[in-house]
Amino acid sequence: AYEAFEKTAGGVLYAALEVADGRVRRARLTGAVQLRPPRLLEGLAARLAGVRLERVAAVGRAFLATRDRELVGLGDEDVVRVLARASARRAQRRALGLTPGQVNTLMVHDPHGAGETTELLRRAEVVLVPYCAKPTWCKYRHREGCPECGRCEVGEVYRLGRERGLSVITIRNFEHLRETLARLRARGIEAYMGMCCSQFYLKREYAFREAGIPALLMDISGSNCYELGQEELAYQGRFEAQARLNAPVVERVLRFVPPRATEAPRPRRRRQGAG
Repeated sequence: AYEAFEKTAGGVLYAALEVADGRVRRARLTGAVQLRPPRLLEGLAARLAGVRLERVAAVGRAFLATRDRELVGLGDEDVVRVLARASARRAQRRALGLTPGQVNTLMVHDPHGAGETTELLRRAEVVLVPYCAKPTWCKYRHREGCPECGRCEVGEVYRLGRERGLSVITIRNFEHLRETLARLRARGIEAYMGMCCSQFYLKREYAFREAGIPALLMDISGSNCYELGQEELAYQGRFEAQARLNAPVVERVLRFVPPRATEAPRPRRRRQGAG
């Protein structure tokens, strides 16, 4: 199924579309939201069965417009948006050469509403990587840089970014993320790429929204501060377990970023323990 979520003031909406021959075979719409009638989303999901994928958002909008409804902290367009995100997965998958499971790990943050993935990648100038994806033994885990020693996925991101002339930045804690996004905005950066877990994005979506810069974010796996109950440590940059980048997805997506005029300088090689 093609999956997507949408953060709203009233909660999080989730959509999943099972597709066959270009049409919705089955739709699921859920959310931790308050609405009336209680089965509104269930009724909308049933209405989408058999609808062509490119018409899902329009049919969803028309369905809501004809219903007596009350949505607390969200509106019709929030529901339409999550449907549009889910239905856009097929085009994203084809454009980037990903599997359905891989494409579901992408999170498009586009405050301007365009949401076109390949165009966003063409404009990307910066890549943000989380410190928690660096090995716990790496002396660069809590500081900027990477010697590209080949012993973790982060080094591959730095290498691919360098080859394309992109600036790669290790985010060391939440406040550092906000400071970095503010600097990118001040520099006039048009778009960026990043890696973070979906739980972090949902919890801290406001920071990305405040920056106002389009981004393509990729979900990460492995040890997760939210699942381990160590969110406060992660906020401070002191989370000690290791997350994992989805290397095949990151490498595939990075290759769609056109090379800049100048390649970033190659880092000096360090001895073991650098990471």
